[in-house]
Amino acid sequence: MHQFSGTRFQSVLILLLAVMALSLIPSHKTYAEGPYLSCDPSEVHPIWWKATVNYDLTTTVMETGEKVNLKRGDKVTLVSYNRIGVKTIMLDEDEEEHCKVPQNAVTAYEDACTPGDYKKNTKVRFVNSKKINSQTEYMIWVSTNMQSLNVFKGSNRNWELVKSFRCSTGMAGYDTPIGYKVIQSKQLIFHSVQWGSNLQYFMSFGGSGIHKWPGVGIEGNIGRHPCSHACVRLGRSAATWCYQNIPVGTRLLVY
Repeated sequence: MHQFSGTRFQSVLILLLAVMALSLIPSHKTYAEGPYLSCDPSEVHPIWWKATVNYDLTTTVMETGEKVNLKRGDKVTLVSYNRIGVKTIMLDEDEEEHCKVPQNAVTAYEDACTPGDYKKNTKVRFVNSKKINSQTEYMIWVSTNMQSLNVFKGSNRNWELVKSFRCSTGMAGYDTPIGYKVIQSKQLIFHSVQWGSNLQYFMSFGGSGIHKWPGVGIEGNIGRHPCSHACVRLGRSAATWCYQNIPVGTRLLVY
């Protein structure tokens, strides 16, 4: 009868423990399978943020005209902001009371993403409810709320969904810029001087970009929470497909 030596037994034990540990790592593919949300295109919205009020102030509820006093440290939900520095906050998710506050009045500290993804029909209806012209046969919609990148093929008002990938957009303080963009250039490897890293399959848009998740062995986090510095991060297979198939000039909607 063969017997394991102490060293060999330890090696086998370490291997078994490693396999068990890998099985516990969450898969972004499993996460992408659901839950799926069906809603009217008007109900699709960009990412919301949990936020803290920075100082005492009085503002007005947009729906009722009622005055409301906010105290420093109050918790609210930041739902939007515009270019002139006005932010819209939600006081109560059930009553959906909204107020406008100055840009420096609240600070986002954590995302309030909706788990899962929109159903295919909702995605198609949303994109085709808007006037979206692209210089190529493709267009991309990055849903910051669902943390998904969706590739469509066709033309204005006649877009068909061909691919959906999990992604991770900008974290609090590094929001991925909302709005219409265009894929401006593509680089197989782009070196970010600011962050000191090489970004593979990089496609630039509006001062940001789409690229493969930097690093190895952490792709299971993709699509769970926004965690980039304003770029759109993808897994290797997704980044490779987009880089190989999406031409420069493709219209991009971040919303």
